[in-house]
Parts: sequence; C-alpha cells; structure tokens
Amino acid sequence: MKSGLFTILLILAVLVVVAESYGRRYGGRSLYRHVHGYGGRHLYRYSHRYHGHIYGYGHEHEYAHEYDHRHSHGQVHHNIQMLENIDRHLHHHVQVHKTVALEHIKSIAHTAENHVNHIEYAANSLVKKVREEADKHIYDINKASLDHLHRLKEATDTQIRRLNDLANQHFNNAEKQHQKHSSEREHQHRRHISEQEAINKRLEDAIQSIYDRQQHRKLSYLINKINIANHNARVYQN
Repeated sequence: MKSGLFTILLILAVLVVVAESYGRRYGGRSLYRHVHGYGGRHLYRYSHRYHGHIYGYGHEHEYAHEYDHRHSHGQVHHNIQMLENIDRHLHHHVQVHKTVALEHIKSIAHTAENHVNHIEYAANSLVKKVREEADKHIYDINKASLDHLHRLKEATDTQIRRLNDLANQHFNNAEKQHQKHSSEREHQHRRHISEQEAINKRLEDAIQSIYDRQQHRKLSYLINKINIANHNARVYQN
C-alpha cells in the first residue's frame, strides 16, 4: 500500500512539472504587428485562457490581456518592458497553479493516507473477525473430536470386554477339555498298566511252569536212574 501511495505522489509531481513547462511554452497567444513608416501603427494583442482543472473541487480561472496600441518607433523599448511584465505575470500565474496543484497533491496524499488507514483498519477488523470465526470453528472441531474419541473409547472398551469374555470362555472350555483328556489319559494309563501287569503275571507264570516242568523231568530222570541202579544191585546180589 505504501509503495502504491508513493507511485501516485510521484505521478502527480511529474504532472505538475509538465503543466508548468506547458504554461511557459504554450500558455499564451500573442500577435505582434508593426507597420513601418512615419507615424507608424503598432498592434499588440495577447490573450491567455485557462479553464477548469479540477483537483477534488471546482476551480476555474480566466485571464486575458489585449492591447491595441499606436506608437512611434520610440515606444519599442516600452513594449519590451510590457512583454517582460507579461512574462513575469505568466510566471506568477504558473506558480499559482503550481501552488494549487501542490495543495491538491497534499490533499490527495492525505486522502490516500486516510484511505490506506481505513483499509488497514478494515483489514485488521476482518482479520480479527476471521480469527474469531477460526477460533470458534477450532473449538467446535475440538469438541466434536472429543465426543468422537469418547464414543470410540466406549466402543473400544465394549469390544475389549466382549473379547475378554470370549477369551475367558475359551480358556475355561479348554481347561475343561484338558481336564477331561487328562482324566481319560490317566484312566487309559492305569488300564494299560493293569493289562501290562496281567501280561507280565501270565508271562511269569508261564516261565515258572516251564521251569517246573523242566525240573520235574530232571527229577524223574534221576529217580529212574536210581531205580535202575537199585534193580541192578539187587540182581547182582542174587
């Protein structure tokens, strides 16, 4: 904004300088006619008109000079002085317009500064309003987020409790199945041991029976030999 204000002031200053140069060069219209001869006739006419430059308020100025003068050759010097006076008047006229233009530049600068201040105030007000709206939206968003997190926590806790119940139920079922299987395996083990003991008993009995039979055969053989020996002894004695 400050850069734009400086640009406006620079353009207005350039326009003032151009207006001054234009006033010096083209500000007047003059006609000078001199008729030579005795009792000669000299006509000088000058007119200048400046209309309606408006700098925020109306300003209109009209200035005119007209001279119709008869003179002799001795009055030329007087005419030159008159031209110098006109030139000084034109210079003063340009200075007056320059002063007016500078005053208008100051007025425009002041107006522009007020406009910039107004824009800055409006911008600050808008920023404040936007900030308030943003804070309100942030508050609403935070509140909605907290509500959503609360509902999500409740749903999560409910799901965790349900999963814990299912896990405990499965654990109890598994424990019961394990106890049942352990009892069945223990019963089968005991039955297997009983069967194994019975088999071992029958095997021992069979072995003992075989041993007894073998011992009985040996004893019978010895008894038979003793009987034969006794018979032979009796025969020999006879």
